[in-house]
Amino acid sequence: GEKYIVRGILFKFSVDAFGLFGGNDHFAAKVAGHELRSLTSAYGAAEEVTKCSEFTADKATIHFPMVCFVDYLGYRLTAVSLLPIGKDTLVYGSGDAGGVVKDAEDDIHVKNTMEGIAKSLNIKQHKAGVMRGREKLIHFPVDIEVHRGTDGRVYMLDFSRLFPPEAPTNSNGKLIPGETLFRLLRPELVKNYPKPLSPDAFSLFGRHDCKEHNTEVREATKYLYESAIPAYAKYLASKEFSGAITWYESQKQQDRQYNLGEGVTSKLHRAGCNVRHLGQVITHLEALKSDPTGDYNPKHIDLVKTICFREIMARVIKNEMKREFREEMSKNKASGQPALEQDYTQLAVCVLNTYFGKSKRSLEWWQSKELKEKVNLYFPKTVSEEEFQSQSDLRSRLNFLTAALFERTVMLAKIECSPHCKLGSIKKELKNIKNNKELDDEDLKPLVLTDIIALQPGVKVMHVLAHGEAVDLLYCILKKKSIKEKKRLGNLAMGILCPVIRSAPLDSKALYLQAQHLAYNGQIPLAEKHIKFAVEASNQKNPMILAAYALLLQTKGFNDKAEEMYQKTLKLNHHHVRALGDYAYFCFEVKKDMEKARVLFEKCLSIAPQYKQGLVDYGKFLAAMGEDEKAEECKNKALKLKGFVDLRERSCVGCGRVLDATEVYWKTGCCRYCAK
Repeated sequence: GEKYIVRGILFKFSVDAFGLFGGNDHFAAKVAGHELRSLTSAYGAAEEVTKCSEFTADKATIHFPMVCFVDYLGYRLTAVSLLPIGKDTLVYGSGDAGGVVKDAEDDIHVKNTMEGIAKSLNIKQHKAGVMRGREKLIHFPVDIEVHRGTDGRVYMLDFSRLFPPEAPTNSNGKLIPGETLFRLLRPELVKNYPKPLSPDAFSLFGRHDCKEHNTEVREATKYLYESAIPAYAKYLASKEFSGAITWYESQKQQDRQYNLGEGVTSKLHRAGCNVRHLGQVITHLEALKSDPTGDYNPKHIDLVKTICFREIMARVIKNEMKREFREEMSKNKASGQPALEQDYTQLAVCVLNTYFGKSKRSLEWWQSKELKEKVNLYFPKTVSEEEFQSQSDLRSRLNFLTAALFERTVMLAKIECSPHCKLGSIKKELKNIKNNKELDDEDLKPLVLTDIIALQPGVKVMHVLAHGEAVDLLYCILKKKSIKEKKRLGNLAMGILCPVIRSAPLDSKALYLQAQHLAYNGQIPLAEKHIKFAVEASNQKNPMILAAYALLLQTKGFNDKAEEMYQKTLKLNHHHVRALGDYAYFCFEVKKDMEKARVLFEKCLSIAPQYKQGLVDYGKFLAAMGEDEKAEECKNKALKLKGFVDLRERSCVGCGRVLDATEVYWKTGCCRYCAK
């Protein structure tokens, strides 16, 4: 697409400037979405790799550009921070579309780090390049770029093809242009697949041993369609899934935020499926209604199918509205007329009235082959061949619940509507959905210009920003005394983390932080569940998460398992300060191994002399050993330091008062007031 540099930021318009996608800018925007998603995955994997104990010896710290994208008036604009790199700083990958490929042969630290990140993501090592005889053995797509910057730091960029594509499909005898660039396998599927997969499969970059790489990706695609998607459909059809009811109940706490379909799609990514696979999910749900081996409720299946199809149609309408905006922008640009937001607002009203009105045009559009083709383009196999041949009204698949579809559409399209702008009675609709009642169409009224207040931009940023906000809120919670205020901040943090986990279910740090906030809000069972998810997502390779899990196991009384987790944490990183301190306290308080506890405490404080939690725990240990002078010295050091400590015990022996997290608990077992 078109690129601009303004004030140290590179801006890229995601448009099909070179016809790679047959002129479809929607697919060009998809590639930009993959850039941000893959960057997030690479960042998480790099963080895991560089926290291992052998990191300092033979690996390099990888730095990443800050990236975000903005969707507005049909276009996607990607913003990337400029880096201190040039053509002569490339050490790994290719900067000229595979002409010259580098494998960091002269920079062993970068090479080892790349290998570790690829192993974490389950990406296959392969020969890559377009020049015969000049291919190099690398672990990433050939167009990845890793630079040793002019400041000496290592930077990694260009992530849009980090993960392998789905095996190309034949649609009516034709391949979709550029399909392998925007229809990629989900990170969750690739990471959990039994074989590593080549991201250069089905491309000229990976033609060396292409038969082997393409076959493996084709098998992975087959697994997706024949195992992952059917398994997810069975989950939706089962009694275990209560998404429809959860969705209904959530409306009471949300002001016009009708999260239609999120109950269905929230675990879709965790299963390794994309939202574009909802059409196949519906097909499998229909087949389950007549499955004699399963105990499925046909009414429940019909309800889930309706919600899935509503999610599909909301996204189709959003995409079509964006296309209309782009066409209007092109006309204005060609005529030299300025683009006014009011013109686009009027255009949005026209599009919404076409889909939600009662005019003859609206009826014909819902029955048209053109709409059905668009649905199948974005969501393959949603509309059957029989529906194509007939003049069936697609609204019949929604049970004519178009008011709920309208709410979901304006939410996805970032349209701010007037409080009085409602198509039908939403409350009545939701009530009847919960009771599984069929509904007649409401008295729908066409929209007018004043129904839309504004067309808002949609912004997506790197997940590391959400991580930082959540950590900041965690510290704020520790400072607050009011339980009500703690809960408010906790709910704010959950609002930041939940969208991150929905889009990236294997974001182990987000899961870990969510567990922390749930624990501080008193939701211990949910906190335990999420810390287990975090351990699973990190493949037990993140020392910070393993240390937290070990502490949880310790508090639950699973001492053998806790010790195993402590040892595994220290095997990954024998300099991990928190793990050393917690394991030392475990040896002191639980195992009564005083000699080992002393060694671990001393190692912990030799690495981090200002570690307040370690000083507090070591002071208690020394007091128990009768070394009062040293204990008092540790106490005085701890009291001079800022920060918070885990008290280990939760109530005062003297007054029984629940101790605050900012109070230091000493050998007397009393709070600071009783101790005086």
